[in-house]
Amino acid sequence: MAEILNLEDTLERINHDTALCLAVLKEFVRSHHAEPSQMDRLIENNHIDDALKKAHSMKGMALNLGAHQLSEVAKSLELALKNQDVSLLNQLQNEFAHCHRLTLVEIEKAIGQLEEQQDIVTSGSTLNRQEIHRDIQLAQIAFDNDYAEALNLVENLCHRVSAQHYPELHRLLDTMRIFDVIAAKQMLAQLVEHTGTQS
Repeated sequence: MAEILNLEDTLERINHDTALCLAVLKEFVRSHHAEPSQMDRLIENNHIDDALKKAHSMKGMALNLGAHQLSEVAKSLELALKNQDVSLLNQLQNEFAHCHRLTLVEIEKAIGQLEEQQDIVTSGSTLNRQEIHRDIQLAQIAFDNDYAEALNLVENLCHRVSAQHYPELHRLLDTMRIFDVIAAKQMLAQLVEHTGTQS
């Protein structure tokens, strides 16, 4: 079976930026701690399309985090939902909840390790223009293939950059949250160009 969390894999995906890795891991814990119960409610209420979207999103997010086991279970759950395989669903829901719980435990450990190694508190960190440009570029790269990951990157960046200093970045986040994909893509391209010329 795949490992629960490969922190090195996570760091490689974001160019070994430990501050960004910490922000991403913390945001995952904050935003997705109730994922199994939300999934159960969707399935119980027969909202299969929404459950499918959630499983698909979790598959991609978990993979990007290096949470390979959770990604595999989410993939199996997505397949069972697509095939309307009722006999498998209950078992996979339990596996998903169990694996999700183990993953959160490992992520909390990883957060502790990274904070101890770096001796930093990311919530108070500030970024220079070059770092902002790099993170926006990462969001642009992820945008077409994994919208959820791009949204996570922009959200994490907004946590560390005030709306007063970068109002256009926070406007981008608002646009992405309402899934105005075309407008968000244009805004993202403009931000990449704008922060690139400032760097």
